[in-house]
Amino acid sequence: MELVELAVPDDLATAFAANPAAGLFFDSISNSLQRYHVDNINATKTTETK
Repeated sequence: MELVELAVPDDLATAFAANPAAGLFFDSISNSLQRYHVDNINATKTTETK
């Protein structure tokens, strides 16, 4: 089974740029757990919620 590259939302990428340790942690978790977190971020309706 081939892993599909996960598209990180701009808001999350900005947060990782501000906190590189968070980005390293995110990279260390499984693809399915990354997708879970990204899906929750993408499901938000307002910028403040993100």
